[in-house]
Amino acid sequence: MSADESAHDYAAANKKIFDKKAAENTAIPAELSVLARAVTGALLLTYPTLFDRTKTELLDFACGAGLVALELAPHVRSVLGVDISEGVVERFNERAAELGAAHARAVAARLDTGDGAPEACATLEGATFDVVLCSFSYHHVASIAATTRTLARFLRPGGALLVLDTLRRSDTAPVEEIPEEFRPAVAHVGGFTEAQMREAFEAAGLVGFEFGEAMTKTIMGREQTLFIAKGVSPQL
Repeated sequence: MSADESAHDYAAANKKIFDKKAAENTAIPAELSVLARAVTGALLLTYPTLFDRTKTELLDFACGAGLVALELAPHVRSVLGVDISEGVVERFNERAAELGAAHARAVAARLDTGDGAPEACATLEGATFDVVLCSFSYHHVASIAATTRTLARFLRPGGALLVLDTLRRSDTAPVEEIPEEFRPAVAHVGGFTEAQMREAFEAAGLVGFEFGEAMTKTIMGREQTLFIAKGVSPQL
């Protein structure tokens, strides 16, 4: 990575781009809604015991408009989304209200500060969760190691971090296949390997690492295989 690349503020680039997209107030593409339902089904099928509508408290990092979080809402006690973009947070909360999901809401905050320390946010101060989820967003963060350390801090003992993203293949897509408007916000082109995810999870102190392919879908015109990685906060 060059000095220029390491100095690039991916979080700020994401905020700028997704605030702009939210301001356009366009309808959520049907393709993304279908994908979100498929992802939710895969999470529930793979880890059914993690989702209990009577007790599971879920944190969705980089929640966006809540495509996955609000699909999971009927299966958990509470949902808190967090995103750097105020625009998408507003859309999340609007959609939660439309769906009657009173136990789901989102707040704007920057958790990925680059050093693994979350910024001050009254809603998150001292908060811990049974499940922390990040879907389709790890490729946007500058350092998956720092972000994993940050997210691990929000887990209760025995709580699980779940990350869903694209599996890196030997024939990964060149940067040219990413829409030009999103390129400044994508820190990792082509996804991640199991080894990369294991290293980040274990460095964050998480145990019981698991990694598996979830599905293969055509996303943005390209066939991609999605994985789910899981790590658990050690019991006290």
